[in-house]
Amino acid sequence: MREHFNGTDTLTRFISLGIYLVVICSVAYNYAYFWSLGLTLSQIPLTMSDVINSALNWTPAVTIILSGSIFLILLTRRIEQGKTEDEIAASTSNPELTKKRRARPWKFLKYTIIIIFVCFLLFGQSYVPEARAAFLILSFLWFSIGETLSNSPRIQQERSITMQLVIIYLPIIIGYALAIGYDTAISQVKIRF
Repeated sequence: MREHFNGTDTLTRFISLGIYLVVICSVAYNYAYFWSLGLTLSQIPLTMSDVINSALNWTPAVTIILSGSIFLILLTRRIEQGKTEDEIAASTSNPELTKKRRARPWKFLKYTIIIIFVCFLLFGQSYVPEARAAFLILSFLWFSIGETLSNSPRIQQERSITMQLVIIYLPIIIGYALAIGYDTAISQVKIRF
């Protein structure tokens, strides 16, 4: 027999999941921060207030990115009425042109990642922070791989949309916290010296 949850239970689960995510990412941020300085977390007495303070460094950007992503996903699902790419293309007068137009944002993202990588190679860390450049490239690769692996209709039926989003976005969020921690420590050391 399946349990039915009311809105309060769902909200409570969502909040507790958010708290776990903040703690995990804050520990990842602190790990990368101290690792870039040549220290380990076992050498630093890390308290819960340190975890909360480090969350203030990376949480605003992640919240904006996640909110924008969720809004975009919900908006496109509403506009597309749950249709697949093939169904959308087939419902137009020129399916090939529609497929090309719908692939443009991915191409734009690919070219942006390439430009960031080239700028990093040409101008070094002064133009693009090292960890963030690596993060952008790796997150795009992970997003492409995760999207490809989750694109099967059978997998989409077996996994809830929440689980699919967690599989794709959780490593990206943790990677972002690691990159911000590393780059913050490097920039603070450069400022002091």
